Amino acid sequence: MADRRPVVWFAISWIAGSGAACLWNGIHLPALCAAALCFIPILVYYRAVSVRLALLCWAAFCAAALYWHWNDMRNASGLADDMRNLDEREVRLAGTIDSPVDVDGDRADFRLRGQWVRFADTNEHISINETLLVQVRLTEKSGQQIAGRWERGDRVELEGMLKRPAGARNFGAFDYGAYLRTQRIHWIAAVKGTDSVVVKPEGRKRWNRGHLLRWNDRLRAKLGDKLDELFAERYAGFMKGLVIGMRDDLDPERFREFAKLGLTHVLAISGLHVAVFIGCFFWIFRKLGLTKETSQLLVMALIPFYVLLSGASPSVVRAGMMAIVALYAARQQVLKDGLHILCIAALLMLWWDPYYLVNVSFQLSFIVTAGLILGVPRMQRWLPLRSKKAAALISLNAVAELVSFPMSIYYFHQYSLLSIAANIVLVSFISLIILPLGMATLSLGIIYTPLGQFAAWTAERLTEPVFRIVSWMNGPDAFLLIWPKPAIWQVMLYYALLVAFAYLAGQLHSRRHAAGEAAARSAGGPDEDETVPLAGFAGGGSAAGSLPLRRWIPLCAVFCLWGGLLAHMYQPALWDRNGSVQFLDVGQGDSILIRTPHGKTLLVDGGGTVRFRKPGDEWKERKDPFEVGQKLLVPLLKQRGVHKLDAVIATHQDQDHIGGLQAVLEQIPTRAVIFNGTLKPGDAAAKLFRTANEKRIPLYAAVDGQTLTLDKDTEIKFIYPSATFSQQPRITITKEQNDRSVAFVMKMKESTFLFTGDMERKAELAVVDKYARTDAFRPVDVMKVAHHGSKTSTTDDWLRLWQPKTAVISVGAANFYGHPTAQVLDRLKAFGVSTLRTDKNGEVQMQVRRDGIYVRTKLIEEAM
Repeated sequence: MADRRPVVWFAISWIAGSGAACLWNGIHLPALCAAALCFIPILVYYRAVSVRLALLCWAAFCAAALYWHWNDMRNASGLADDMRNLDEREVRLAGTIDSPVDVDGDRADFRLRGQWVRFADTNEHISINETLLVQVRLTEKSGQQIAGRWERGDRVELEGMLKRPAGARNFGAFDYGAYLRTQRIHWIAAVKGTDSVVVKPEGRKRWNRGHLLRWNDRLRAKLGDKLDELFAERYAGFMKGLVIGMRDDLDPERFREFAKLGLTHVLAISGLHVAVFIGCFFWIFRKLGLTKETSQLLVMALIPFYVLLSGASPSVVRAGMMAIVALYAARQQVLKDGLHILCIAALLMLWWDPYYLVNVSFQLSFIVTAGLILGVPRMQRWLPLRSKKAAALISLNAVAELVSFPMSIYYFHQYSLLSIAANIVLVSFISLIILPLGMATLSLGIIYTPLGQFAAWTAERLTEPVFRIVSWMNGPDAFLLIWPKPAIWQVMLYYALLVAFAYLAGQLHSRRHAAGEAAARSAGGPDEDETVPLAGFAGGGSAAGSLPLRRWIPLCAVFCLWGGLLAHMYQPALWDRNGSVQFLDVGQGDSILIRTPHGKTLLVDGGGTVRFRKPGDEWKERKDPFEVGQKLLVPLLKQRGVHKLDAVIATHQDQDHIGGLQAVLEQIPTRAVIFNGTLKPGDAAAKLFRTANEKRIPLYAAVDGQTLTLDKDTEIKFIYPSATFSQQPRITITKEQNDRSVAFVMKMKESTFLFTGDMERKAELAVVDKYARTDAFRPVDVMKVAHHGSKTSTTDDWLRLWQPKTAVISVGAANFYGHPTAQVLDRLKAFGVSTLRTDKNGEVQMQVRRDGIYVRTKLIEEAM
């Protein structure tokens, strides 16, 4: 069996070699190759492969590992800063724009193929040949039009500051620097204003590789403008993503709704779009009287243009390459196996760029396609359905869900139980009706605008029910499951068990089918060529087709292992009886995630993005601006498997503490919100409380002296603020929130933590006066320093009262407030307090055990 598919085995070995070299450092390559060699005798002994094929696969594994290592070693910057400190240095750069220019609000981004760099402080001139990411901050609205005229292929000179791309500052967070490295980008040039960018006239005249792609960019832009003209704003962004792969104008909230249901593949150009494209042009060419062979050649020639026109994402590149290989194979009457074609496409892409392997679009595209090729025909045979169309539809979506599931939770950390239903109901309708209609609308609109507008009106009427169904399916939170990020070994074991289950199910199906045929022949039933329906593979059927119980034991064992694996993936910390306190790095703000030894979860504050906008600055707003809660906090909570929050404690209502909580309440099931009993004027606090009311989340005011028992090992005592109401609840309007911050002490196992919000000297003195005469909860092991280390907090009396061993300061790197101040740092040092800071250490995680607290930080590993 294996020898009949040598290309498949070669491709699997190549991918395995590349993956091994990616996961382990290059110095381990000899050991990896030696370990792979040990598998050859095993495979040959069990006659899985021949000796020749086994050696070929081993050679492919070693070659792929070396090829990855060779490319990775060459992926280094020519501006190495081992001899000089280049970060944050003013420079003048010259090069050629090597990407479309993305203008969004007050920023314009593009990639620059650098030619030389000159340092402003030393006038040193260096020739370079590497790609940099340029970020231009637009200071005036007119800058949008100026930057909009820049194009790929333009030669430019600019003045700005070199910066290293930021890495991840929280455990498991998205590493932007690592992502840019896979794009072979090692530096960011930060530029202020369009006046700092000069386009050289000779750059537009001199031919370079960017000119060809510039025409493609212009064509894509014109097609996007045409769709904007034809469709109403509510539908234009969706149609641009669906028809030409431009997702920049898609409503971010609409995209999130599709993502929750696992429907984002509809908005990415893939094999479906390429198939529609090929089918349309085949039909046109045949109607024009061209022969089948000529039509194939013309379509093969047009596919690369469609791939470029649709954005050349890994999924469409894969689909385009598969289509070209398949058409060529059909023309030559060879290689009719779809799996071979898929493997050839994968090998060509990985030879072109090994970093495709770590691209999520590449991974999902190839894994799902391979699963469909191998799994759909088998599942169709197993399903006891008379309708072939129904069996095909169910098999297609079920296999796609099963195969994509571990990758989806690995990258997106959520899965909707309505995903299969949404795909069955909506994908066929979108792909067979809305997509062709959208393509036809664009074509008609180019020919004659009113005709295109009529088609667009029809498409809008058909698209609106899709939007409503997607919104309706996103309504019940109970159907959306949050999954922590699985380990790679869990993903591999999932696929191994899935393959084992499919193999054993196929064996049972074959044996049962054979038994049914034998029984039918002995009873004078149908001839051998006739098909006997398998009415009971799932458990029913006649006794003639039944099998001994021992035949079912391996299948049941694999199924149980698979279920156990899923349970462990969903709740990996179920039996962990250690608590944790995680001080997240959310920039200039606070956010602390607490997990008790018995699985209770609390979130103290949520950070928040602070923006200063004057009237008339609306043009600066971006389509999907960075917001701490949506972009950082919620993904981290989901990745860490926070299925629900037992309580959210909003210490006070300043933006850098509650801004991120809005996204948390919207997306993470929350049982209670505890706040300081006041309301700060403004939209942020009002919207947060309104969201809590809409979701029926109880609101509780924290009062000095209250005690909250979370589990037998964890207790919280609130020490501030004092009660704002007695008999009748009364919420006061308070603009200045710092001295109304909720402060509390938490006892977990044998350790004590103090949380302080942004309380200042006045509030600290009030607590000192009340608690100086009691030893309850004192001294504390860990203190969260109030107000990010402001000089108005953390007084000598406060430190003398609590006598902390360790202090943690949540503070933004390079913040313009000057936090933490030298006075506070000197006080902490004078009291012998060990200090950790999120601006220096990144996220600070503390694991609470019976024998003490164990600390690790993202940027510097430490232990207590």
